[in-house]
Amino acid sequence: MTKPTCWCCGKPIAKKVQTLYFGMSSDKGEDRTAKPKTRAEAQLHNNFQLVSVRYAGRLDNDYVMRASYWDGESYISEFFCKESCAAEFGKDAARSIKERRLVRN
Repeated sequence: MTKPTCWCCGKPIAKKVQTLYFGMSSDKGEDRTAKPKTRAEAQLHNNFQLVSVRYAGRLDNDYVMRASYWDGESYISEFFCKESCAAEFGKDAARSIKERRLVRN
């Protein structure tokens, strides 16, 4: 599958990712106190594709604080990169319909 692009502006549509936070316990009952040191260790916590990590610690990258995973197929939208593009596309469609109605009359 090719990466979808926005019908309005042509930009690539962002991947829909799941983000996990490490080094703390979750209010949802999940234990995320693990502190993976590398991308490879963070990958072991999820079966999806690891697409980005953020490290804790300013100088020596103590551990992976946040990791984002992608299922390999989901995007934030099927047609648009952001809501403003969807709105603009809708306005353009409405203008086009209005013009066709005026031509017919």
